[in-house]
Amino acid sequence: MERSECNSKDNLIKLLKNWLETNEQTIGNGENQIGAVKWIFININGNNYYINADTTREGVEVFVNNHEDNFPWKVITNNRGVFKKVTNDVNGNRIPGLYFYSSQEGEREI
Repeated sequence: MERSECNSKDNLIKLLKNWLETNEQTIGNGENQIGAVKWIFININGNNYYINADTTREGVEVFVNNHEDNFPWKVITNNRGVFKKVTNDVNGNRIPGLYFYSSQEGEREI
């Protein structure tokens, strides 16, 4: 997938669904995009979010399926204890392989 920008949840989900129809294993095309390379930029209600290039197919599939089940999007703590990680897991847990973050710290629903 090329680097992208979205301005709504619906646009992001559409972009991710289109990407799931490819054979790529990470959203950064595997083009030496290792670690925290911001790849998709999202602005929702004036807050900025991003998804890193090393986000995996499995993480995206879970995220899209959870969205279709109407699970809420929320910001939870990252591995450093800072409220920056985005999830839509029904129990508020991290989604393995999904590297989706808020640019602004703070616990909230999106």
